[in-house]
Parts: sequence; structure tokens; C-alpha cells
Amino acid sequence: MRMRPEYDMQTVGRNLRRLRERMNLTVEEVREYLCLGSVQAVYKYESGKSYPQADTMFALMELYHADLHDIAYSYEEEEDRESSSSFWKKRCKMGRETHRSLVANCLRQCAKSARLDK
Repeated sequence: MRMRPEYDMQTVGRNLRRLRERMNLTVEEVREYLCLGSVQAVYKYESGKSYPQADTMFALMELYHADLHDIAYSYEEEEDRESSSSFWKKRCKMGRETHRSLVANCLRQCAKSARLDK
């Protein structure tokens, strides 16, 4: 049986920030999408001070169109530079407006959920 892999919080944080920046999203937009109370949680994830909860990590993967390898593993700078241009152009075809609609949809869901909780 294989050993359980160890994940580096700093690497995960760097990758979350890299993915957010590549999608041209602000920390505030990510906060809104995740329905968080403040941007501090996003900064903690990106600085490698804490991991997101599982459901939050899944939501970030969905938002960034990323998989486990995109988030958990370190990339060599050279590979990143070579592949980023064409890779991210294809992967980000949806553009910023689509992401804003995702954020708006999340806000509607949060508001609906808040009304149901009352």
C-alpha cells in the first residue's frame, strides 16, 4: 500500500493565488463567490496559513477550473511560463464576465438561503 502524501500549505496557498490571478478575479470576488464574511479567509488560504474546508476547496476548484494537481503540487517556473500562455487562454475562454455571473449567482443563493433560515 502506498503512503499517504503530505501536502505543503505554502504550495497550496501559492497555487490558489496563482489560479485566482490567472482568472483575473479579485480577492473580494472570490469572497463573494464563497459567501464568506470577510476577505481574511481568502488571504489566509493564499498565504498558506490555513487550508480551506473541503467544501470551500471544491468551490475554489470549480471557480478556477482546477483539479487537485493544479492546487496541491508545485510547478517549476519554466514549465509554468511555457505552458501558461496557451493553456490559460484556452481554459479561461469564459472570461471575467462569466465569473461575475457566477459570483452574482452565488450571492443570490446566499440571500435565498438567509431568507429560508429566518
